[in-house]
Amino acid sequence: MKKPGMTIAALAGLGVLSPAALGQMSDSGVETLESDRSTGDRRPVRGPFTVIRPAALFIGTLDTDHDYRITRAEFDSGVARAFTMADRDENGQLSLFELEDWRLAALGSMDALPGNFAFDGNHDGGITGDEFAAALNFEFDRNDGDANGVVLFRDLVRVMEVQPCEKDG
Repeated sequence: MKKPGMTIAALAGLGVLSPAALGQMSDSGVETLESDRSTGDRRPVRGPFTVIRPAALFIGTLDTDHDYRITRAEFDSGVARAFTMADRDENGQLSLFELEDWRLAALGSMDALPGNFAFDGNHDGGITGDEFAAALNFEFDRNDGDANGVVLFRDLVRVMEVQPCEKDG
């Protein structure tokens, strides 16, 4: 197995990367980044890359009127729908199994944030609708940069710069 120049595993599966920056898929299913795939140059990637966190992707799906803005009302309604869909046994709370199934479906990975502990505020093994909403409200608020109750699609995207290693100059 090839050792990657840099993996996005450290970024917890956070991103959507430009096609030019994408490398090969490792045996573990983790995407790797390379500087220049055509020459096989394995130096760390330089320059900016775009990252969209899984929670941000979920928030983007709640834009019901397709205006590229997620209002607090759209968000609250979408979170309530998500909780109802995740509550497979319809008992009014999510088991950790139901939550993990939802996280895999909605966030795309069991490693995606927010994690199980973020949802289970009292750590009792069951997630109420309020706990579910609280974890996702945190994500809405962190993406609502100007705190006006509206998240724009551009707020959901982060551009990150890879800092060069000392040995790379």
